[in-house]
Amino acid sequence: MDNTLHSTQLISILLVEDSPADARLTCEALKDGKVANRIHIVDDGIKALAFLRRLPPYEHAPPVDIILLDLNMP
Repeated sequence: MDNTLHSTQLISILLVEDSPADARLTCEALKDGKVANRIHIVDDGIKALAFLRRLPPYEHAPPVDIILLDLNMP
């Protein structure tokens, strides 16, 4: 089984970040790095858990490949 990601394969990323400026910077860095991705942004841990568990309002949330978590959130 080949587990390598090809450049055309989308990576689903959940970004948990409470700062809109830092979220924008992260998105720009991923774009500049030419990482093919679909990024989903939530601004706190409660929303992140709801997203991952597909609880309202995230019932149709896709599975994620990577979680980027701001460890300095209040």
